[in-house]
Amino acid sequence: LTLSTGRHNLRLLKDYFSWEQTIELPKKGLTVKAVLSALKVPIKISSIPSGAKVSCKLGSKAVFENATPYSTKLVPGKYGFSFAKPGFRPMSKSKTIAGPKEENISVTLVEKSGLLTVTTKPNSAEVKINGWALPMSKRKRLKRKPGSYKLIATSPGYMTSSKTVTLADKENKSVHFELKRKVLKAGTLISDNYLAMKFVWIPPGRFQMGSATTEQSREQDEGPQHKVTFRKGFWIGQCEVTQAQWRGAMGNNPSTEEGYLRPVENVSWDDCQKFINRLNLADGGKHRYRLPSEAEWEYACRAGTQSPRYGETRSIAWFASNSVDVTHSVATKRANAWGVHDMLGNVWEWCQDRWHSGYEGAPSDGSAWTSGVSQTRVIRGGSWGDQESAIRAANRSGFASSRRNCSLGFRLVRMY
Repeated sequence: LTLSTGRHNLRLLKDYFSWEQTIELPKKGLTVKAVLSALKVPIKISSIPSGAKVSCKLGSKAVFENATPYSTKLVPGKYGFSFAKPGFRPMSKSKTIAGPKEENISVTLVEKSGLLTVTTKPNSAEVKINGWALPMSKRKRLKRKPGSYKLIATSPGYMTSSKTVTLADKENKSVHFELKRKVLKAGTLISDNYLAMKFVWIPPGRFQMGSATTEQSREQDEGPQHKVTFRKGFWIGQCEVTQAQWRGAMGNNPSTEEGYLRPVENVSWDDCQKFINRLNLADGGKHRYRLPSEAEWEYACRAGTQSPRYGETRSIAWFASNSVDVTHSVATKRANAWGVHDMLGNVWEWCQDRWHSGYEGAPSDGSAWTSGVSQTRVIRGGSWGDQESAIRAANRSGFASSRRNCSLGFRLVRMY
């Protein structure tokens, strides 16, 4: 180079290398030896979450290993960065460093997880995972960290079941519980739903439905007697639905004779369906309720007996001779052998069935007889205003489904 004498700043660049030096140039000239060094670019490396181990390679050569966030300088080139953190999926990223401006490398790590789907039979069974309740709304494709989980499924009337599952990263695992029914004793009692209703277990079995032709005060519509078989047991209300329970669900009290523990009355069959729908919705699908079939009602009333009543009338029922023409608080009379109160007397009870004038063609499996177009529904049990002749297990009558009366109430069956 031809330069004037004096001070000069020399800078040489070749590819990713540079050299720089200040010289004093004399008249006779000067020979300068330049050894170029690699250009280094500032690098900032970060991750979400922080604290990840980051490894850097240039080709196959390891450059550094540290934890995020981390700052350093690198010579230009194509680098590979690997990120790892316990509980998160490893991530790799390549980056060409050109410079001279600062380069930023940032990654968001994905937490390791698998999907767990839990199903039960019955569907209403409660499930806990590692001791925490698992709502029904979260039982499909539940996101969980890899690991071991203990699941416990429970349901009234069923044996408790537990399973331990191991979930791996990216695994989609299904767990199914098919609970076995407990062999429940007749009269087993449970308290249920937000209205604190109590239900009694009615065991499987068979009985003669209707009355014998020799039964005193028998009506023609109580025959012919026929066998009904219940292959499965069911839960029936220990008592008639009370005014407090009706008010808790519907916000009103239609009863003529008020008293929170008295049976709700002056309700039609149609009104009962509205109450049931509201209860089913409020219960979030955990349980379902309905009116008993006529066969269920009589089977539960008899509690293994075939006599007109399950006890001495005055001790088991409120009727014309002892009621003083009003309803009375539920469960103040002696229960039958299965622990069910007020099946006879106090108020007539709506059943699910349409009215038929006899049992010719009636179901033999205990289901509700709902065929036909009649708007009249069955009522059972007699009431506070009836004579003793009507206070019989086989006695039956029918009212229009829209009709209300101060002697008409109901009790429920819990389906599951």
